[in-house]
Amino acid sequence: MKDQIPAFANAFGSGASDYTIVQQYGTTSPIASTVALTKVVLDAQPTQSKITDNSIRSYLGTLFQRGTLTPDSHTIYGIYFPKGMRVQLPGGSSCTNFCGYHSHFTYNGMEIKYASFPYLNCSGCSLAGRSVADMLTIVTSHEIREAVTDPGDKNRNAWYDASGYEADDKCAWHNLYPMTTGGFWVQPEYSNANGGCVVP
Repeated sequence: MKDQIPAFANAFGSGASDYTIVQQYGTTSPIASTVALTKVVLDAQPTQSKITDNSIRSYLGTLFQRGTLTPDSHTIYGIYFPKGMRVQLPGGSSCTNFCGYHSHFTYNGMEIKYASFPYLNCSGCSLAGRSVADMLTIVTSHEIREAVTDPGDKNRNAWYDASGYEADDKCAWHNLYPMTTGGFWVQPEYSNANGGCVVP
């Protein structure tokens, strides 16, 4: 798993069509055709049974303070949790109410984007024939693209449809496909230009 996720991130953000559909959402702030994996940090601290979103933000802040990570408003910090650790939000918990999410917070006056990825070995976030790693790349493709189409302005100019869905919400969990590069499983992206979910 620790090798597959970085390999997926490198392939997904390399300019492949699986990622570049997001460019059509950058009408006021252009969106780059690539997103680079800059650093991987493995944390060996003991696994907790659960973690809250506020604790995730504090954890990232601690990594910034220690110099383990550099705070940057143009980076999406993906946090992958170990088996047996649930993520708790005010509206519910991972594997019951959600399989991943992206959000943001302010650190030293800078808006920080991050995405949370629980370990998806649960019935609420699994599909027949797909491994935990497959489920994580599917959810990661969803959250990366949604975080990118949120321009980092506290959601003021993020893309939503009239029902409040982000682009990847509109295409979640159907017509999943393996990427041409690497064979990693991902979900389609909603194309506002085409008016539907696009499979490259």
